[in-house]
Amino acid sequence: RLWSSLKDRVDSWLTVLMGRRAFPSMDKENAFFVLIGIDDGTMDQTDVDAGRVIGQIGLAANKPGEFIIFQFSQLSSGYEVTE
Repeated sequence: RLWSSLKDRVDSWLTVLMGRRAFPSMDKENAFFVLIGIDDGTMDQTDVDAGRVIGQIGLAANKPGEFIIFQFSQLSSGYEVTE
């Protein structure tokens, strides 16, 4: 439930930004992506057992087919951000 809630909130926020023309494309698939959880491939059972939540957000760059990808994680002992 946490993963889908996080994914929905980030997706909704990015959809608003897309409507404000923050991305080079108005097509959601070409503008951004949000991946969180086992089903999206950002986590495995070891992460779940360790209390980690790991996600990725991809934002379209100016050139077609290029994305800037941010990976974030919430650890049971704190947080971590990688770029």
